[in-house]
Amino acid sequence: MIANLIGDIARVYALPGLKRAAGVVTRLLPIPQPTMLVGPRASARLGQAVGGFGHRKILVVTDKVVAQLGLMTGLTDALAACGTAFVVFDDITPDAPIPLVEKGIALYQQAGCDAIVAFGGGSVMDAAKAIGLSAANHKHPRELVGYFKGRHGPAPIYAVPTTAGTGSEVTVAAIISDPEAGTKM
Repeated sequence: MIANLIGDIARVYALPGLKRAAGVVTRLLPIPQPTMLVGPRASARLGQAVGGFGHRKILVVTDKVVAQLGLMTGLTDALAACGTAFVVFDDITPDAPIPLVEKGIALYQQAGCDAIVAFGGGSVMDAAKAIGLSAANHKHPRELVGYFKGRHGPAPIYAVPTTAGTGSEVTVAAIISDPEAGTKM
C-alpha cells in the first residue's frame, strides 16, 4: 500500500519535472536538422546525393511490400550509377520486433556498411535508427532504451518515407517491440 502511494506521488510530482528537464537538455544538444528532398524523383536525387558522399556500403532497410512494388528502383539505380555498393534488408514488419532488428544489425556489420537508407513507413524508420545506434555502440537494442544510452551516434541515416503521419524520418526517437516481454520500447 505504501509502495503504491510512493509510486503514485513520484509519477504525479517527479515525472513532469524530469520530462521538462529532459526537454531542456535535448534542446541544448546539437541535433542536426534534416534536409528534405521533395517532388518527383526525390528518391533518385537522394540516391545521387548519397552516392557522392563516398560511403563504402549502404544498408537499405525496408519491408517486403515496398521492395516487391519496385518503389526503391530510382534510389537503387542512382546508387548503382554512382558506383555505391548497397545491400537490401527487406524483412521489417510492423512494430519492428527485436529479432528483426538484431538480424539487421548482423547484416549491417557483416556487410561492412557505413550508412543506412530507411525506405518505408514508421516501423522501417524506427528499425533503421535502432540498427544504426546498436551497431555504432556495440550494444543490444534493449541496452539503449531511454535517454543518453549510446556514447556514439549512429552512422548516417537517410530516410525516404512512404507513408505520412509518423514523422519518424525527422526525429531521433525510435520505437521497436520486444515480443519476449510483450512491450514496446
